[in-house]
Amino acid sequence: MNGIKSDFTRAHLDVRRLKGGIASVHPIQGDELRAVRYVAEPPGHLSLLANARVAAASKRAGLPYANPHMLRHTCGHLLADAGHDTRRLQLWLGHADIKHTAHYGELSAKPFKD
Repeated sequence: MNGIKSDFTRAHLDVRRLKGGIASVHPIQGDELRAVRYVAEPPGHLSLLANARVAAASKRAGLPYANPHMLRHTCGHLLADAGHDTRRLQLWLGHADIKHTAHYGELSAKPFKD
């Protein structure tokens, strides 16, 4: 990602991406909004400091190492597993090429639940 700017007054993230990805705006609220406020440094900007803070939070919670990109993948897999439309998921994740998004659906456990 090229840069993420948070707007806490409107509760959204403005995401600018590298590698030809699609820029997007993501609404955030509740626990997610509080978490982004915690990792934003300086206020309004997410940075490499977010990696350290997410890693420290996962350690305090007794979880394996985690970083923001891992959380992004987790979110993509959960949305695909919940049956969300691949095209909408592509836009939300900012993938310029749908084949990158299709990966999330291919690994979904949903087809095996019936």
